[in-house]
Amino acid sequence: DKASSKNVLHPNNVSRRKSRLAKKLASLTTS
Repeated sequence: DKASSKNVLHPNNVSRRKSRLAKKLASLTTS
């Protein structure tokens, strides 16, 4: 159960990290 829940959370973390990186890149390009 814990492993499956971790598997569900992991992709979410990846997408969150990607969006954070995208925001950083966007702020860098705008400024």
